[in-house]
Amino acid sequence: MLNDQLEIYQGWWAAVVSSGLTGDLIWQAGANLSTGPSNNDGYAIYPNSDVYPAMESAAAALKAART
Repeated sequence: MLNDQLEIYQGWWAAVVSSGLTGDLIWQAGANLSTGPSNNDGYAIYPNSDVYPAMESAAAALKAART
């Protein structure tokens, strides 16, 4: 996992919101399966990570910017 994952995503989301784009996709959505976490190339966002709330905030900011 990347040590600076939160900072990378926050910068990317800020660029998306300020660019005028109407949406974005995360690189890899992570899931906590019964057999353990799904694959992670370093960019996966899991529901229990510190990046997940930032993703929710970015989605709200993107929505607010387009309404």
